[in-house]
Amino acid sequence: MKNQHLFKPKIVKFDAIKLPTYPISISQLPALGDRKFITIQLQANTLLEKALGWTDKQVANTAILLLILDGSLVTPEMKLERGSLASLSKINEVFASQEGCTLGLIAWSLQDSIIPEHMSYHCPQLLWYDKYEAWVGKLNFDVYGSDFLFPWNGYAIKIPSQENQQEKKACLHIHKRLKNLIFIQGSSAATVGYLVVEDDGHYIAWPLRSGDVILVQPGVKHNLVSADNGEALQFFVFNDTPSDYQEPETSDYHVLDCIPWHKVTIASRPHPESLMVNVGVA
Repeated sequence: MKNQHLFKPKIVKFDAIKLPTYPISISQLPALGDRKFITIQLQANTLLEKALGWTDKQVANTAILLLILDGSLVTPEMKLERGSLASLSKINEVFASQEGCTLGLIAWSLQDSIIPEHMSYHCPQLLWYDKYEAWVGKLNFDVYGSDFLFPWNGYAIKIPSQENQQEKKACLHIHKRLKNLIFIQGSSAATVGYLVVEDDGHYIAWPLRSGDVILVQPGVKHNLVSADNGEALQFFVFNDTPSDYQEPETSDYHVLDCIPWHKVTIASRPHPESLMVNVGVA
């Protein structure tokens, strides 16, 4: 690659910790900028407000975005299935279905005038992009003519399974400016994919499960790869600064090189619970 010489291997800071337990106040949630986030595993028929310990009064003037990572969630308007997402103005009468639900949540303060009064539902349409070797669908939440997510933008991603294990590879890329916040979909009982990171010339693959959250800082050579189970890896990704992935020539996504899978070392998870993985340049 013509720009590869600009990005020398760097020692990577890599943390993997348990996400906070709940009930929990909004102020105690992990944050990227002014936006708080968490993943939640709801047992069958469990109310969301009961699990979080929040009330509608406490979340007044707060934008709440729910991402269905596994199972399904029942709202007064509709049932949300895996792969869909919705913005809510209230969290009462929202509960897990009979199969339970793993969901991601992002919360941030907004002016009254741009907080949706009613639930806004979205199931993104995916298109294939050769640059990313993945299907990509932009998350669109327009409220009164304004982008609900601004200045962030978000995407649903689907990375196909690599059927030929002898030819399996990890094509690593880097972001120069933006930070990625990633929510993994799929079964929480099995590895659904890997986060591959270059660390000083070595390639480490971190096993991923549904409910994991990944925060990738600028300057890290990385990518996500599907597991060896014949299924695609699906996730939601949010960029903290605008970078239009639907314009691949100008997006802040710079492919560097492709690594044969036999050169990758697979790490071990410290425990099966959902994790927050924070990876950045030390």
